[in-house]
Amino acid sequence: MNEELPLEGVLFAEPSEGREALLPSEGALPAGLKGSYYLNGPANLQRGEFRYRHWLDGDGFVRAVHFREGKAEMVSRFVRTKKFEDEARAGEPLYRAFGTSFSNDRLRRRMALESPANVSVFRFGGKLLAFGEQALPWELNRETLETIGEFNFNDELIEVSPFSAHPKIDRASGRLCNFGLKYLLKETKLCYWEFDESFCKVMGGEFALPRPVSIHDFALSEKYAAFYMSPYDLDIGSVIRSGTSIHDALTWHEGESNTLILIPRVGTKEPIRIDLGARGFCLHLIDAFMSGDDLIVDLIETSEPLYPQYTPLPNLFSTVRSGAIVRLTVSPNEALVRKVEAYPYPEDHLDFPIGRSLKGDEESTDVWVLAVPVKPEGQTKYFDRVQRFNWSRGIMVDEYSPPGGAYLAAEAALIERADDGNEDDILICPVWNARNRTTEIQLFRAYDLAAGPITSLPAPSESPLAFHSSYASVS
Repeated sequence: MNEELPLEGVLFAEPSEGREALLPSEGALPAGLKGSYYLNGPANLQRGEFRYRHWLDGDGFVRAVHFREGKAEMVSRFVRTKKFEDEARAGEPLYRAFGTSFSNDRLRRRMALESPANVSVFRFGGKLLAFGEQALPWELNRETLETIGEFNFNDELIEVSPFSAHPKIDRASGRLCNFGLKYLLKETKLCYWEFDESFCKVMGGEFALPRPVSIHDFALSEKYAAFYMSPYDLDIGSVIRSGTSIHDALTWHEGESNTLILIPRVGTKEPIRIDLGARGFCLHLIDAFMSGDDLIVDLIETSEPLYPQYTPLPNLFSTVRSGAIVRLTVSPNEALVRKVEAYPYPEDHLDFPIGRSLKGDEESTDVWVLAVPVKPEGQTKYFDRVQRFNWSRGIMVDEYSPPGGAYLAAEAALIERADDGNEDDILICPVWNARNRTTEIQLFRAYDLAAGPITSLPAPSESPLAFHSSYASVS
């Protein structure tokens, strides 16, 4: 791993907005490829002389790679949130961020962060939505990425509704499902909603939690929404009363029990709580599906939370811990764990897992993840491999590592070209070259990563490192 990994340049540079054609430098675009690959991640991590401390603090910078008529085009644009517009006019930071607080910083209604909409981006119901942590999404034009405005789901949500950056699109029911955490001074509630394709709420409820935990993601099956509750608590009082950042108000209680919370999507709405014992931390889940009367929940586990690895910038992942791919088999009817299957990766930290779209309660077979090495400790590192793990074999079966000095620059997305999953499926991911400060959009055969990219599309300029991605096909 390069000891001089120059993350400072890519993190603190001001990215270029624009629209440019992408021409292959290697290979050709797969025949019949029609759709859009969307990326979202933080930029504007520096305003004037002021630098943010945490990777989650920057403004949302969305990119779209549109594929049509055998051609590719890339559009890049900031999300014009209230935070972005107010701070652009002022020429300085005004609002408290996830990991950075400062004198006289502002909160929305004095109780919530003003969202930078910088974590994920999804297309649903004919709209493109950019999401931040625990805040309303912002609607963008699907083609140009121009900001249309904050989106409140036909007035079903209010200005300070907590809404996570990890909605799940249930293709069987045609619903967008999501959750939020409502932190009150005396209690914490888990909010859960489901919306149809007209953005009308068809299900919703609030459920008390025993502690003010931080939950970033969830998994969705045909019958349950599954939440992994780690002992990672937020002191909302210090955020509101003392001006503390969200990151600095979080405390990890190592060795305390984890809980799997299941919200039934049919029948009784009272959550089912299953004690998992002291296990570790889960940032991202993979999938959930039924196996008879049991529920299978797939996820990634680490020994401690990941957010401290995002600060102080630009030193990412310097003390990151190894991870494991975990499969929990639980009985919702008996509220107990039947089996835990853990597949440790002692040399790597894993993140950004994706799988094929499950149909009903179809079993998950493969998952694609990005990996960053845990050694050498104390040195800045980044994702240097994309891997495919196969559940039936219980091993990593395929891997691609870019040439030295190049890194996977965001979550990959799976372009599913057939209903049953075959060699036609494509994995798409940006690759950032730290040596010459360039970015390429690369396409792989999803089931033959080791063969390398089948198509490479150099971007017109270096693109910021991003978090989550999605792909929307066009029939």
